[in-house]
Amino acid sequence: MKKRSLGGVAAKRNDYPWIVSLITSISSTDFLPHTVSLQCDIDRQAIACKEMSAVIEFIAQYQDAQHDLYKPLDEAKVVMYVGGHCRFPSKCSYESASYRIVNMEIHPNYDSCNLYRDIAIAEISENVHSDGVPICMPDVDEEIPSHLVAVGYGFNPNDKYRRLLHAVDLAFYKLDSYHDQLHTLTSGKSICRGDSGGPLIKTNGTRYTLIGITSSNGQTCEGPEVPQGYLYVVFLTIGRLNTFEDVRKYLDWICEITGVCPSPSSVSNATYEIESSEVE
Repeated sequence: MKKRSLGGVAAKRNDYPWIVSLITSISSTDFLPHTVSLQCDIDRQAIACKEMSAVIEFIAQYQDAQHDLYKPLDEAKVVMYVGGHCRFPSKCSYESASYRIVNMEIHPNYDSCNLYRDIAIAEISENVHSDGVPICMPDVDEEIPSHLVAVGYGFNPNDKYRRLLHAVDLAFYKLDSYHDQLHTLTSGKSICRGDSGGPLIKTNGTRYTLIGITSSNGQTCEGPEVPQGYLYVVFLTIGRLNTFEDVRKYLDWICEITGVCPSPSSVSNATYEIESSEVE
């Protein structure tokens, strides 16, 4: 079986029902050099935050010209497909529900050169009902376990035309509190191009909590592993460095934009509430 996320395994349908893919039709030769016009892989997925009073908000990466797309997108031309495990719906044996994006709020401190605060919130044309299931949001002080799971439609240069959802186990490495990011470092495993925007998940097997959003990897998946960190006597960590936005650092901003906010009791039971001023 060919792998997309390096060292990952193929996900079955409904394994990760909060995953959505964002697709637009533009002229591009980025991924399929022999095709002039295609449904371009814009390397995003959106993550369902929390459903309250039949409202589902989505967190999504939405990077501008300097990350992948080389030019800004018109939100009206972006279609969101919910709950599928195929990157391109036309390649699936079933039909995924689709929704239009009507507004995109990019984080005001997004740094397109360094990919800091690489996060946005997408508003869709109507509520998602039975097509997808929201993932649990983290507490402000949510503990990060030693092992996490990243999910995405990662790019495989040896298999460009098949893009199925994959999951990969990653080892937590360190926090970057200054840039509101966290890093994993894992030998033989990594996110790849096409995984950006996907979730980094904490799970105990029954409960799934969103910890991070995939931003970048330290090297190409085709290249060899390189040393990370500093050499002290004889010890040096070898592995693949991956970078994620730390969702815990954005809860106030998500609350401000969407009205989906941590309740006063969220420290103990991770409940969320919608501010009355934000609900029509």
